Amino acid sequence: MLSWITLSILSSAIFGLVSITDKVLISHYMPSLRSFGAWVGIVAFTVGIVLILAVPTSRAVSVDYAVVAACAGLIWGLGLALLFLGMRSQEVSRAISIYFIHPIFVALMASAFLGESLSMSQWGAVTMTVVGTLLVTVQRKTGIGRLDLNRSNTLIVAAAAFTAGAQLVSKHALSSVGIWDFYPYWYIGLSIPFLALVNPATLREVRECLSKSSTAAWMIVGEGILGSLAAWITLSAIQIGPVSLATAIAGTRPIFVFLFSTFLSLRWWNLLDEPIHRGILIHKAFSILLIVAGIAIISTLNAT
Repeated sequence: MLSWITLSILSSAIFGLVSITDKVLISHYMPSLRSFGAWVGIVAFTVGIVLILAVPTSRAVSVDYAVVAACAGLIWGLGLALLFLGMRSQEVSRAISIYFIHPIFVALMASAFLGESLSMSQWGAVTMTVVGTLLVTVQRKTGIGRLDLNRSNTLIVAAAAFTAGAQLVSKHALSSVGIWDFYPYWYIGLSIPFLALVNPATLREVRECLSKSSTAAWMIVGEGILGSLAAWITLSAIQIGPVSLATAIAGTRPIFVFLFSTFLSLRWWNLLDEPIHRGILIHKAFSILLIVAGIAIISTLNAT
C-alpha cells in the first residue's frame, strides 16, 4: 500500500493534469464556463451513483453516515464554486495564490478540532510548502503584492476556508469507514453546486460537445477519469495520513500545472502557448526548491 506522502504527491500531479485538460476544454472546446461546470456536476453525480450500485458495502452504510459524507462533498463543492465566482473578477494568478493558503486553515482546524499537533519543524515545513506554492502562482505585475479585501478576494478566502472545512470533515468521517463506502456519497455531494448549472441551454451545449470525438475525449479523460481518480487518491491520503500534512503536500498542484504547461508549450509541442522566459523559469525553480524542501522535511520527520 502506498504511503500517504506518495498518495498526496500523486494526487497533486494528477490534479495538475486535470487543470491542464480543464484549461484546454474551457479555452478551445466548450462554449461557456457554465456548460463546463454543468459537465463537472453531471460527471460527479453519475460516478457517485454508479459506485453505489457497484460497491455493495457502500449501500450498507447508515443514512446518517451517508448524509455526513455527502455534506463533506457539498462543502468541498461550495468551496470550488466560490473560487470560480471569485475568479470571474480577479486575476487568475492572484485568485489561485489566495486559494492555496487553505492548507494553513486545515492545519489550524486540525489542531483545534482533531487533536493533531504539529512540531515547530512540521509547521515550518507546511509553511515552506505553502509559500512555494504561492510563489508559483504570483506574477510580477503592478499591485500584485497588495491584498485588497474586495468582494472577489473575500469569496476566494471563503473558498479556501470551505475547502479546509470539507477536508477536516472528510478526515473525521473516514476514520470509521473505508474509502469506497465514503467516496460515492462524497462525490454526489460535490456535484450539487455544479448541478445547479444544469438547464436546457447547458445540456444542449454539453450534448453538442460530446457529439464531437476530439472534444468528448478531453471531457471524458479530463473530468470523467483523471478528475475522479485524483479525488479518490486525495481522500485516500487524507484517510491514512495527518490531514494537516497530507493537504499541504496535495496542495502543491500549481507546481505540476507549471511543469506540465511548460512542457506542452515547448516548440516541439506548442499545445498551450504559455510564455517561457529565463526570468520565469528562475522564479519557478526557486518555488520548486521551497516545495521540494518542505516535502522532504515532512517526509523525514514522519519517518523518524
